[in-house]
Amino acid sequence: MWLRAVVANVNCGLMIGKLSFLPALGILLAFSVSDLQAQDLSQEQVVANWLKTNEGVSRLKLNFTQTQAMKTVKVPIVQRGNLWLDLSSKKFRWEAGQTLVIGNSSNITIQRTGGKKYEKRASGSGGAPGLASLAKGFPKSMSQFKSQYKLLKVTKGMGDYAILAQPTGASAKGVKTFTFKVDSKDFALEGMSLVLKDGSKVSTSFRSVTRNPSIPASTFVPDLKGYTETKFK
Repeated sequence: MWLRAVVANVNCGLMIGKLSFLPALGILLAFSVSDLQAQDLSQEQVVANWLKTNEGVSRLKLNFTQTQAMKTVKVPIVQRGNLWLDLSSKKFRWEAGQTLVIGNSSNITIQRTGGKKYEKRASGSGGAPGLASLAKGFPKSMSQFKSQYKLLKVTKGMGDYAILAQPTGASAKGVKTFTFKVDSKDFALEGMSLVLKDGSKVSTSFRSVTRNPSIPASTFVPDLKGYTETKFK
């Protein structure tokens, strides 16, 4: 409809002339075709395009900004931090503020550097929901994705796609849904959010992503010297 109106305006002499209109028409048609191509992608095609970006990745370092809107806290907590992932050994190190979490898909060690306290827990039991799932790494194929998540829907935003998924199995401990936000052009992961079963929400946007960095083995070994074991509430 809008394209017909533009052509009508040209024919009525409301534009400079047909020659000046042709380049503009080409640009408009290019955007129109691009939009149609984006709309033609099925939900599974969007997921598959994201999964392709995970191929060949065995280690990751992510610098992030995280917002925690917890049911037990009135004001959302915003903090910056870093996440290291060794996907081959399913180990991770997450640190933000005065909290450090090191572990794998089975166990985690939570350290509070301010009070020199630590606690060891089973992954997914609390304190760092969703990290047990991340320790497995991001899926690299549709079969891997479906073994970890149930795809609920994919929505297109301004320059990105939001992939809403429900975790299954051990990944579902304490977590209701994951949302993976990927760029609409190269399908690289830009951030993710999770809704906990108690209604709390944790949103993480990645400020930088380093693929296959050199990560010393000591990164995934808790240094508990001077720390006292406790039970965090």
